[in-house]
Amino acid sequence: MIKVTVQYNDHLVDIHFPCSETTLHSALMEIHAADDNPPELFVTDVIFPEELDHLKDRFVNLDELNYLAKRMESFFGTEEEQFYEAMKQEGFTELKDLINLSFNLNKYCLIQNIGNMGKIGQEYLLNRDGSIPANDDANPKYAEIGRRLMQSGTGIVTEHGILFVDEDVQFQELYDGQVFPPYLYDSSILCTAKAEYHGKVEYLYLPCERAAIDKSIGRLGAPNAESVSIILDDFMVDNPEWMRRLREMTSSESIYDINGLVGAITGVHKKHLLDRGHINSLSFLLDR
Repeated sequence: MIKVTVQYNDHLVDIHFPCSETTLHSALMEIHAADDNPPELFVTDVIFPEELDHLKDRFVNLDELNYLAKRMESFFGTEEEQFYEAMKQEGFTELKDLINLSFNLNKYCLIQNIGNMGKIGQEYLLNRDGSIPANDDANPKYAEIGRRLMQSGTGIVTEHGILFVDEDVQFQELYDGQVFPPYLYDSSILCTAKAEYHGKVEYLYLPCERAAIDKSIGRLGAPNAESVSIILDDFMVDNPEWMRRLREMTSSESIYDINGLVGAITGVHKKHLLDRGHINSLSFLLDR
Protein backbone atom coordinates (compact mmCIF):
# COMPACT_ATOMS: atom_id res chain seq x y z
CA MET A 1 0.00 0.00 0.00
CA ILE A 2 2.88 2.38 0.83
CA LYS A 3 6.51 1.83 -0.12
CA VAL A 4 9.28 4.26 0.78
CA THR A 5 13.06 4.42 0.84
CA VAL A 6 14.51 5.50 4.18
CA GLN A 7 18.04 6.57 4.98
CA TYR A 8 20.25 6.33 8.06
CA ASN A 9 23.73 7.81 7.67
CA ASP A 10 24.83 6.54 4.24
CA HIS A 11 22.61 3.45 4.26
CA LEU A 12 19.30 3.04 2.40
CA VAL A 13 16.53 0.48 2.62
CA ASP A 14 13.10 0.11 1.01
CA ILE A 15 10.21 -0.63 3.38
CA HIS A 16 6.75 -1.76 2.31
CA PHE A 17 3.95 -0.75 4.69
CA PRO A 18 1.91 -2.05 6.40
CA CYS A 19 4.37 -4.46 7.93
CA SER A 20 4.94 -6.34 11.17
CA GLU A 21 7.12 -4.98 13.95
CA THR A 22 9.62 -7.75 13.20
CA THR A 23 9.83 -6.77 9.53
CA LEU A 24 10.24 -3.11 10.41
CA HIS A 25 12.94 -3.88 12.99
CA SER A 26 14.83 -6.07 10.50
CA ALA A 27 14.78 -3.30 7.89
CA LEU A 28 16.14 -0.77 10.40
CA MET A 29 18.85 -3.18 11.55
CA GLU A 30 19.86 -3.62 7.90
CA ILE A 31 20.85 0.05 7.75
CA HIS A 32 22.16 0.07 11.37
CA ALA A 33 19.52 2.58 12.43
CA ALA A 34 19.17 3.49 16.08
CA ASP A 35 16.58 1.46 17.97
CA ASP A 36 14.43 4.47 18.79
CA ASN A 37 10.81 4.45 19.92
CA PRO A 38 9.22 5.73 17.81
CA PRO A 39 11.49 5.22 14.79
CA GLU A 40 11.87 8.50 12.91
CA LEU A 41 13.97 8.32 9.77
CA PHE A 42 14.61 10.39 6.66
CA VAL A 43 12.53 9.39 3.64
CA THR A 44 14.52 9.82 0.43
CA ASP A 45 11.85 8.49 -1.92
CA VAL A 46 8.16 7.55 -2.00
CA ILE A 47 8.02 4.65 -4.44
CA PHE A 48 4.22 4.38 -4.23
CA PRO A 49 1.66 5.80 -4.07
CA GLU A 50 2.82 8.92 -5.88
CA GLU A 51 0.05 10.93 -4.17
CA LEU A 52 2.07 10.73 -0.93
CA ASP A 53 5.16 12.19 -2.56
CA HIS A 54 5.05 15.09 -0.09
CA LEU A 55 6.52 12.71 2.51
CA LYS A 56 9.77 12.68 0.53
CA ASP A 57 12.90 14.51 1.75
CA ARG A 58 11.78 14.76 5.37
CA PHE A 59 11.92 12.86 8.63
CA VAL A 60 8.90 10.61 9.12
CA ASN A 61 7.54 8.68 12.09
CA LEU A 62 7.50 5.15 10.67
CA ASP A 63 4.97 3.92 13.24
CA GLU A 64 2.54 6.59 12.04
CA LEU A 65 3.25 5.59 8.45
CA ASN A 66 2.59 1.94 9.29
CA TYR A 67 -0.70 2.82 10.99
CA LEU A 68 -1.77 4.95 8.01
CA ALA A 69 -0.97 2.09 5.63
CA LYS A 70 -3.16 -0.24 7.70
CA ARG A 71 -5.98 2.28 7.55
CA MET A 72 -5.58 2.63 3.77
CA GLU A 73 -5.84 -1.13 3.36
CA SER A 74 -9.39 -0.84 4.70
CA PHE A 75 -10.42 1.39 1.80
CA PHE A 76 -12.84 -0.11 -0.70
CA GLY A 77 -14.41 1.04 -3.93
CA THR A 78 -13.38 4.60 -4.73
CA GLU A 79 -12.33 5.49 -1.17
CA GLU A 80 -8.64 5.67 -2.05
CA GLU A 81 -9.28 8.29 -4.75
CA GLN A 82 -11.66 10.03 -2.35
CA PHE A 83 -8.91 10.09 0.27
CA TYR A 84 -6.34 11.59 -2.11
CA GLU A 85 -8.68 14.28 -3.42
CA ALA A 86 -9.79 15.26 0.11
CA MET A 87 -6.12 15.34 1.13
CA LYS A 88 -5.30 17.75 -1.69
CA GLN A 89 -8.38 19.88 -1.03
CA GLU A 90 -7.50 20.30 2.65
CA GLY A 91 -3.78 20.70 1.99
CA PHE A 92 -2.89 17.91 4.40
CA THR A 93 0.79 16.94 4.41
CA GLU A 94 1.33 15.71 7.99
CA LEU A 95 0.80 12.06 8.90
CA LYS A 96 -1.35 13.07 11.87
CA ASP A 97 -3.78 14.81 9.52
CA LEU A 98 -3.75 11.92 7.04
CA ILE A 99 -4.55 9.40 9.77
CA ASN A 100 -7.45 11.56 10.93
CA LEU A 101 -8.63 12.00 7.36
CA SER A 102 -8.87 8.22 6.99
CA PHE A 103 -11.53 8.29 9.73
CA ASN A 104 -13.42 11.24 8.20
CA LEU A 105 -14.12 10.22 4.62
CA ASN A 106 -17.85 10.62 5.26
CA LYS A 107 -17.25 14.37 5.10
CA TYR A 108 -16.05 14.13 1.49
CA CYS A 109 -18.17 12.73 -1.32
CA LEU A 110 -16.51 11.99 -4.66
CA ILE A 111 -18.96 11.66 -7.55
CA GLN A 112 -17.47 9.97 -10.60
CA ASN A 113 -20.60 9.27 -12.66
CA ILE A 114 -22.92 12.24 -13.14
CA GLY A 115 -25.34 10.54 -15.53
CA ASN A 116 -27.91 9.38 -12.97
CA MET A 117 -29.26 11.77 -10.31
CA GLY A 118 -30.75 8.90 -8.30
CA LYS A 119 -27.39 7.13 -8.11
CA ILE A 120 -25.70 10.38 -7.12
CA GLY A 121 -28.17 10.86 -4.27
CA GLN A 122 -27.63 7.29 -3.10
CA GLU A 123 -23.84 7.64 -3.23
CA TYR A 124 -24.00 10.86 -1.25
CA LEU A 125 -26.16 9.39 1.54
CA LEU A 126 -24.19 6.13 1.60
CA ASN A 127 -20.95 8.09 1.96
CA ARG A 128 -22.34 10.38 4.66
CA ASP A 129 -24.37 7.91 6.71
CA GLY A 130 -22.64 4.60 5.95
CA SER A 131 -25.81 2.84 4.78
CA ILE A 132 -29.08 3.26 2.92
CA PRO A 133 -32.21 1.07 2.94
CA ALA A 134 -32.03 -2.04 0.76
CA ASN A 135 -34.30 -2.32 -2.29
CA ASP A 136 -35.02 1.39 -2.21
CA ASP A 137 -33.55 2.29 -5.59
CA ALA A 138 -36.80 3.61 -7.04
CA ASN A 139 -37.39 6.12 -4.26
CA PRO A 140 -37.59 9.54 -5.95
CA LYS A 141 -35.94 11.24 -2.97
CA TYR A 142 -32.52 10.07 -4.16
CA ALA A 143 -32.88 11.83 -7.51
CA GLU A 144 -33.95 14.99 -5.71
CA ILE A 145 -30.97 14.79 -3.33
CA GLY A 146 -28.62 14.18 -6.26
CA ARG A 147 -30.09 17.06 -8.22
CA ARG A 148 -29.75 19.49 -5.29
CA LEU A 149 -26.19 18.36 -4.77
CA MET A 150 -25.17 18.86 -8.40
CA GLN A 151 -26.91 22.26 -8.55
CA SER A 152 -25.41 23.48 -5.26
CA GLY A 153 -22.39 24.98 -6.98
CA THR A 154 -20.12 23.56 -4.27
CA GLY A 155 -18.64 20.73 -6.35
CA ILE A 156 -14.89 20.80 -6.92
CA VAL A 157 -13.69 19.31 -10.20
CA THR A 158 -10.78 16.95 -9.58
CA GLU A 159 -8.76 14.40 -11.49
CA HIS A 160 -10.96 11.57 -10.21
CA GLY A 161 -14.40 13.21 -10.24
CA ILE A 162 -16.37 15.98 -8.55
CA LEU A 163 -15.62 16.38 -4.84
CA PHE A 164 -18.23 17.71 -2.43
CA VAL A 165 -17.22 18.74 1.10
CA ASP A 166 -20.12 18.42 3.54
CA GLU A 167 -19.79 21.40 5.87
CA ASP A 168 -22.49 19.96 8.14
CA VAL A 169 -20.28 16.96 8.99
CA GLN A 170 -17.72 17.78 11.67
CA PHE A 171 -14.13 16.67 11.07
CA GLN A 172 -13.20 14.51 14.06
CA GLU A 173 -9.61 14.48 15.32
CA LEU A 174 -9.42 10.93 16.63
CA TYR A 175 -5.62 10.84 16.53
CA ASP A 176 -4.06 13.42 18.83
CA GLY A 177 -0.52 12.86 17.61
CA GLN A 178 0.33 10.70 20.62
CA VAL A 179 -1.87 7.60 21.03
CA PHE A 180 -3.42 5.78 18.10
CA PRO A 181 -7.22 5.46 17.82
CA PRO A 182 -8.67 1.96 18.15
CA TYR A 183 -8.53 0.08 14.86
CA LEU A 184 -8.74 -3.69 14.46
CA TYR A 185 -6.43 -4.53 11.55
CA ASP A 186 -5.88 -8.25 12.17
CA SER A 187 -9.19 -10.10 12.47
CA SER A 188 -7.47 -13.22 13.87
CA ILE A 189 -6.83 -11.70 17.32
CA LEU A 190 -8.48 -13.20 20.39
CA CYS A 191 -9.05 -10.11 22.52
CA THR A 192 -8.39 -6.41 22.89
CA ALA A 193 -6.45 -4.92 25.79
CA LYS A 194 -7.05 -1.30 26.74
CA ALA A 195 -3.92 0.22 28.26
CA GLU A 196 -4.37 3.46 30.21
CA TYR A 197 -1.88 5.86 31.76
CA HIS A 198 -2.66 9.35 33.08
CA GLY A 199 -5.87 9.62 31.07
CA LYS A 200 -4.37 8.42 27.78
CA VAL A 201 -5.49 5.13 26.22
CA GLU A 202 -3.76 2.78 23.79
CA TYR A 203 -5.24 -0.41 22.39
CA LEU A 204 -3.40 -3.72 22.11
CA TYR A 205 -4.69 -6.58 20.00
CA LEU A 206 -3.68 -9.89 21.54
CA PRO A 207 -1.69 -11.87 20.78
CA CYS A 208 0.77 -9.34 19.40
CA GLU A 209 4.50 -8.85 19.03
CA ARG A 210 6.33 -7.72 22.16
CA ALA A 211 7.51 -4.61 20.30
CA ALA A 212 3.89 -3.56 19.80
CA ILE A 213 3.42 -3.53 23.58
CA ASP A 214 6.69 -1.65 24.10
CA LYS A 215 5.67 1.00 21.58
CA SER A 216 2.21 1.42 23.08
CA ILE A 217 3.71 1.97 26.52
CA GLY A 218 6.11 4.49 24.98
CA ARG A 219 3.30 6.41 23.29
CA LEU A 220 1.41 6.55 26.58
CA GLY A 221 4.46 8.15 28.17
CA ALA A 222 4.60 5.50 30.89
CA PRO A 223 7.99 4.61 32.42
CA ASN A 224 7.23 0.88 32.33
CA ALA A 225 4.48 -1.69 31.81
CA GLU A 226 3.77 -1.92 35.56
CA SER A 227 2.65 1.72 35.55
CA VAL A 228 -0.07 1.06 32.98
CA SER A 229 -3.63 0.00 33.84
CA ILE A 230 -4.81 -2.91 31.67
CA ILE A 231 -8.41 -3.86 30.94
CA LEU A 232 -9.24 -6.81 28.69
CA ASP A 233 -12.38 -6.49 26.59
CA ASP A 234 -13.86 -7.29 23.18
CA PHE A 235 -13.17 -11.02 23.32
CA MET A 236 -13.58 -12.56 19.89
CA VAL A 237 -14.68 -15.97 21.15
CA ASP A 238 -17.54 -16.60 23.56
CA ASN A 239 -16.06 -18.64 26.41
CA PRO A 240 -16.91 -17.06 29.80
CA GLU A 241 -14.47 -19.28 31.73
CA TRP A 242 -11.26 -18.26 30.05
CA MET A 243 -12.45 -14.66 29.59
CA ARG A 244 -12.97 -14.47 33.39
CA ARG A 245 -9.62 -16.04 34.17
CA LEU A 246 -7.72 -13.79 31.77
CA ARG A 247 -9.39 -10.71 33.24
CA GLU A 248 -8.37 -11.84 36.72
CA MET A 249 -4.76 -12.08 35.57
CA THR A 250 -4.62 -8.35 34.88
CA SER A 251 -4.41 -7.68 38.63
CA SER A 252 -1.37 -9.89 39.20
CA GLU A 253 0.36 -10.58 35.86
CA SER A 254 2.10 -8.26 33.41
CA ILE A 255 0.67 -7.53 29.98
CA TYR A 256 3.63 -9.43 28.55
CA ASP A 257 2.64 -12.58 30.46
CA ILE A 258 -1.00 -12.19 29.46
CA ASN A 259 0.03 -11.71 25.84
CA GLY A 260 2.19 -14.83 26.02
CA LEU A 261 -0.68 -16.89 27.39
CA VAL A 262 -3.09 -15.60 24.75
CA GLY A 263 -0.47 -16.54 22.16
CA ALA A 264 -0.28 -20.04 23.64
CA ILE A 265 -4.06 -20.37 23.52
CA THR A 266 -4.03 -19.21 19.92
CA GLY A 267 -1.43 -21.82 19.08
CA VAL A 268 -3.68 -24.62 20.28
CA HIS A 269 -6.24 -25.84 17.81
CA LYS A 270 -9.03 -23.30 18.46
CA LYS A 271 -11.86 -25.48 17.29
CA HIS A 272 -11.03 -28.05 19.97
CA LEU A 273 -9.71 -25.81 22.75
CA LEU A 274 -12.64 -23.40 22.78
CA ASP A 275 -15.23 -26.14 22.65
CA ARG A 276 -17.04 -26.52 25.98
CA GLY A 277 -15.82 -30.07 26.19
CA HIS A 278 -12.21 -28.91 26.45
CA ILE A 279 -12.37 -26.52 29.40
CA ASN A 280 -9.89 -28.73 31.26
CA SER A 281 -7.29 -28.15 28.55
CA LEU A 282 -7.88 -24.43 28.86
CA SER A 283 -7.59 -24.60 32.65
CA PHE A 284 -4.22 -26.32 32.27
CA LEU A 285 -2.93 -23.39 30.23
CA LEU A 286 -4.34 -20.83 32.64
CA ASP A 287 -2.90 -22.59 35.70
CA ARG A 288 0.66 -22.82 34.37
